[in-house]
Amino acid sequence: MTIRLAQKRVYTFPVENPISGDDIPRLRVPRSFDVQQIIALKIGGTGTYSFALRFSPNANDQGAGTLIHSAAAISNETTGNTYTPPGDFAAVTVPASNWIWLEITAASTGLSRVVMAHVQVVGVEKS
Repeated sequence: MTIRLAQKRVYTFPVENPISGDDIPRLRVPRSFDVQQIIALKIGGTGTYSFALRFSPNANDQGAGTLIHSAAAISNETTGNTYTPPGDFAAVTVPASNWIWLEITAASTGLSRVVMAHVQVVGVEKS
């Protein structure tokens, strides 16, 4: 008998100079994935950004797909804004072979050329 232990995975979505309307498909998960935490951070500039994190089996589903979480006015530059289920979003499992992408839903004008929107997804890969 083979026992497979769950693997913790961290996926990062760095976006340089985020603008409202950016749709960035970033990764395809090889195995189903339980989302346990989302951390959003702003690096540089004086403004804020808002985002939505989605998944779908179709990489062309930007703007649609299943919502994992959305957040507004990310401005924290030190520890980031941390979101966890069930308080901040419903527990979600991204099925194997699905794409996860980040949508920038709003970005203030204070976000200049040196700004990075940084969203990190932490979860456990299922066998």
